[in-house]
Amino acid sequence: MTWKIILLCLMLWSPKWAYADTLLEWDRNTDDTVKYNVYVCSVKNCVVSTASVKSADIPQTAVGVVPNFTLPLNTEGTVAVTATDAANNESGLSVFIPFDKKAPIIPTNPRSR
Repeated sequence: MTWKIILLCLMLWSPKWAYADTLLEWDRNTDDTVKYNVYVCSVKNCVVSTASVKSADIPQTAVGVVPNFTLPLNTEGTVAVTATDAANNESGLSVFIPFDKKAPIIPTNPRSR
């Protein structure tokens, strides 16, 4: 019984941003793409380049499956995707997508009257 109460308290206490996944999705390429590279710049209003942090290699998905990447929690920045073929040729960057998964500031001086 005690573990159920603790679990309930944790669920009620955890803010939504702490567990809500946000997926970046894109259309699957129909050419000889073997993987997608996801680049994340974790600074607000930054410009993504292939020199940015490469956060993931996403394998090409089956026909009918949408490729995706889960944006990191408690961060903000910009993300872009490239495609790579079997010869390791990399496409240009997709459009830049800004994101904000940062938690709000903790309220200060709560009090009752």
